[in-house]
Amino acid sequence: MSMKEKLQGIKSNKSLIGGILVVIIILVLVFTLGKKGAEAPVTEGENTGEETGTALSVAEPVVSGDFEYAFSGVEWMFDTEDPLVVGTGQTYLKMMFADFTRNGNAITFGRPYKLGFHPGTCEVVDFLDTADLSGIPLAYAKCSDGKITREFAVLQESENVMVKMKETTLENPVWQDWYKINVTEIVK
Repeated sequence: MSMKEKLQGIKSNKSLIGGILVVIIILVLVFTLGKKGAEAPVTEGENTGEETGTALSVAEPVVSGDFEYAFSGVEWMFDTEDPLVVGTGQTYLKMMFADFTRNGNAITFGRPYKLGFHPGTCEVVDFLDTADLSGIPLAYAKCSDGKITREFAVLQESENVMVKMKETTLENPVWQDWYKINVTEIVK
């Protein structure tokens, strides 16, 4: 084999290796960016007209007697296709515990907690000022039809998970107790 043929073989191998490296880099980018898109905090429910949002922060485990209750937060459900709200301009607000366990065993809930009918459309929000409230903030949501706006905060204080509501269109909006759940009483 002549020196010229050897050089052409080396150049050919370099081109092949370069092409393989480009393909690998593209695959790494596609998979990395694909994972980021899959972690979006808001998804749409399948054929239910419900939009859901995941937890804002991780809840603290609760120990009661021989049981340890844990969950990663709450998940909002914004149902606009329930027969009770279709055509009314309202959203049926619901929530569920995300990844709920008792002593490490997963608990599946058949139905969400129903938080009532609220004007307009609802959405998950990243922040609401709850500095004057006690508890760990788990999730926030806001419902509005342009005239009435209601803000919701879910907070955990020890074994209690509280949903607070504030109607910001009132003259003196204040957080009101809306719903309270003792996590040690969910599963008996």
